[in-house]
Amino acid sequence: MGWNKPTTGDTVAATDITQLINNLDGTAAVGEPIKITKVNSASEYALDVKNVDATYSYGLRVRDNAGNDVLKTSKTQIDAGLDIVMAAAKKVDGLELGTHDHSAGAGMGVQIDTAALANDAVKTGKIDDLAVHTSKINNFAVTAAKIETNTITTANIKNLNVTGAKMANATITVTQLANDAVETAKIKNLNVTAAKMANATITSTQLATNSVGSDAIAANAVGTSEIATNGVGSAEIAAGAVDTSELASNAVTTVKITNENVTAAKIANRTRRLFIPCATGYNLSTGVITRTVAYAIQMADAQVSSMYGHLCVPADYVAAGSFVITGVVNASGAGNMRSQLHATYAAENEVFNLHHEDTEEETTACGENTMELLNPLSMSGVVAGDLISLVFIRHGDDAADTIGQAATFVGFYLDYASDS
Repeated sequence: MGWNKPTTGDTVAATDITQLINNLDGTAAVGEPIKITKVNSASEYALDVKNVDATYSYGLRVRDNAGNDVLKTSKTQIDAGLDIVMAAAKKVDGLELGTHDHSAGAGMGVQIDTAALANDAVKTGKIDDLAVHTSKINNFAVTAAKIETNTITTANIKNLNVTGAKMANATITVTQLANDAVETAKIKNLNVTAAKMANATITSTQLATNSVGSDAIAANAVGTSEIATNGVGSAEIAAGAVDTSELASNAVTTVKITNENVTAAKIANRTRRLFIPCATGYNLSTGVITRTVAYAIQMADAQVSSMYGHLCVPADYVAAGSFVITGVVNASGAGNMRSQLHATYAAENEVFNLHHEDTEEETTACGENTMELLNPLSMSGVVAGDLISLVFIRHGDDAADTIGQAATFVGFYLDYASDS
């Protein structure tokens, strides 16, 4: 369908007029598009609509097929019922709608000042990273809740601003203390205990005169090196404190001993030696008394010989002390001698051989023409005044006796503990 277009000279029919009225009136299904496309004027608008109503001045209304407003104008505003899509780089009042950032640049829109912002309008997501500088932060605005754990480093703390109130209890350890940092004034009185003192720390410089009392000295703490020369006088030595271990050798001289105070009990026993000559000899193999040769009595080779002697236990013998009888022999040749020693003893008015002690047979190496001490007999039962009979026997007939010739018996040695 289209417009009925009469030509010059045609009679105008009512339908020609009606189509205009219907089009202008908006009669359904009979309207035709109005195409104002051929206007060519440098001073007039192709379409100029005016509502002279002074109250609303509704000027233009565009609706879709359902009657919904798409665009309408009035005295106060232009209403768009749909999104307005702008071509790229096109502006509204100089503003690029899609890309403007209010940076005040061309097409970017004016900057938004404080007055234009509502309270609490700027949230975290609206603030650029690293955009909050010192000048943007109010005094005292950064509270503990705003500071992340381990955020504040040494460089962030102003010198001399960590006071005692800022330090948690037990925060300062050895690691936080510089060498020589703890001075006398920083130490509370009576708080330097023994555990705080390094070994060998306290010297005479640290001690005031008369500052160390008895209670301050540990048991056994004062050794020899701690005592000054001539520092121990009579007043410092307790009664009975000096015993044998405290006395140096040869320390007690005559002038140190009080008169009549050295008793017999104070005199140490000493060992004395007595010589007992051989009284006679007897050859047990032949039954003949052995002859004397020069200063001694001969003991034949390959035979059994016995030598005799007698003594009285000395009066100065210490009872239960050492008492040893030894045979004295001169072996004419080198070799082994097989021998033993017997002793019988008794006190006065006792049977002469009531007690006896002896050695086992022994084999002893002898040197040629050497004075040998053989068969030591340690006697334990004798007391001072006992009479002792001694018998030294050479078993020359024993295969273990290898001297191979006669030997002479000189006598006996007695080594005993004496009390003087």
